Amino acid sequence: MKSISINERIKILRKHLNLTQKEFGFKIGITSQQQMANIERKVSKVTESNIKLICNEFGVNENWLRSGDGEMFDVSSKTSLIEKLTKEYNLNLDEKMYIESFLKASSENREKFLYSLKNINTIL
Repeated sequence: MKSISINERIKILRKHLNLTQKEFGFKIGITSQQQMANIERKVSKVTESNIKLICNEFGVNENWLRSGDGEMFDVSSKTSLIEKLTKEYNLNLDEKMYIESFLKASSENREKFLYSLKNINTIL
């Protein structure tokens, strides 16, 4: 079985995140779409800096990115993402709890919640 390269895993990740090459590159400090395309096509090497930035920006499991072992995303990054949101939007404990509850809910319960929210907005 053919091993998947780090370059191909970067492309898989980018597509999973539904980002263009330009958008993905911008988030990790790569300024041109062509430069990102070169990385994905193995024309350019993936640097240590690229790896660190990808893992930090997207919460990617570094072991998966380097070797394909493990899960794509670092499980602990879910917590750090909520912490980032809490900090960035100055959320209080209740707001943070509601966001966590929403994210943990089933898709059916999320839909019910959003439906209720839309109805509240029409009243206000």
